[in-house]
Amino acid sequence: MKHIIRYTIPLASLIGLLTSPFVLQAQKTVDRQVRVIKPYEPSVSDAFKISILPTITDTIRIVPDFQYLIFPNPMIGAFTVDPITPARMTTSVPKLFNSHLRMGFGSYISPFAELSINTLRNENHTAGIWLRHRSSHGSMKLENNLKTYPAYNDNEAIVYGTRFWEKTALTANMGIESNRFHYYGVNPNIGAEIIKDEIRQNFLNFQTGLQLASYDTDSLNLNYNTSINYRYFQDRNNTKENGVNVKAGLQKFLRNEIVGAEFSLDYYNNTAFSDSSNTVFSFNPWISKGTNDWRMNAGFIFTNDKLGDNSRTFFYPKANFEFNIIENHLVPYVGLDGNLQINNYSTTALNNFFILPGLFVENTNNKMNLYGGIKGRLGR
Repeated sequence: MKHIIRYTIPLASLIGLLTSPFVLQAQKTVDRQVRVIKPYEPSVSDAFKISILPTITDTIRIVPDFQYLIFPNPMIGAFTVDPITPARMTTSVPKLFNSHLRMGFGSYISPFAELSINTLRNENHTAGIWLRHRSSHGSMKLENNLKTYPAYNDNEAIVYGTRFWEKTALTANMGIESNRFHYYGVNPNIGAEIIKDEIRQNFLNFQTGLQLASYDTDSLNLNYNTSINYRYFQDRNNTKENGVNVKAGLQKFLRNEIVGAEFSLDYYNNTAFSDSSNTVFSFNPWISKGTNDWRMNAGFIFTNDKLGDNSRTFFYPKANFEFNIIENHLVPYVGLDGNLQINNYSTTALNNFFILPGLFVENTNNKMNLYGGIKGRLGR
């Protein structure tokens, strides 16, 4: 630092003498002292590195050329075939018998016999006959020591057959039923002798029918089910009834739903009634939808009941819903419907033999039936 001061002062004095002569004349002495405020600190400016990497463009391209030499040598492996036991054809279809007979005997001289005869397995047709007899021939003593006769005799025979085609089936049946019984409920206080023939009643019921149905597994095609049935009924009092029932049903898979409709026509004519003819027509459109977990059916029933010159019309709801809590094992269900119950003479008499002969019962209007429950199965 001292060397810098020594050479700096004479140069500054020389410049001052040349430029300011008047000032030099006025100064008598020169102050040679220098005050250093801060020591000298050298510094270097920031430098920036060039980040571009050098590249070399090679104009000569070398394509490698390889040559392979393959010497094939087959590998022969030993293969031993183990003998397989031939499959044995076993049949799990139980043997069928074309007849079945049941017989029995009970108190009050009550024999019973039932015989079924049917064709064996056949992919084109099936036919059979069914016979049954049941009777009782005893007597019963009343409190006044008189005897009454509760004996009865029931006989029934049915002949049936079905012809199968690829997608349809035709079924025919014919049957006759004879019932003979006695009105043995006599007041013992009367004391009069009971004549067996006077308390006897006979029913004769003849039925025949024809059904044609389709079983097309293709969901895009229309399936149908039609039937016609005829009934003739007569009692000992010569009360006669003729009845005809015609039914038709259609259903088709449409998108994700199954839609269908059912028609029915019932006609009955009874010689014991003044308004003897009764015609009932019903129409039931419906729709069904569901999955593996639930299923729902909804529709309505339109019914017209014409008795003689009088006519009545009814509308009934018809819906049900079910769902699987445990598949096929626990299935709750609930439903709502209604119907017109036909109470023709033959149906009423066969349900209760001891009604008044020739009794007229008006058709029952079941406005609404609400039902529900749980169905399923036990085991696997």
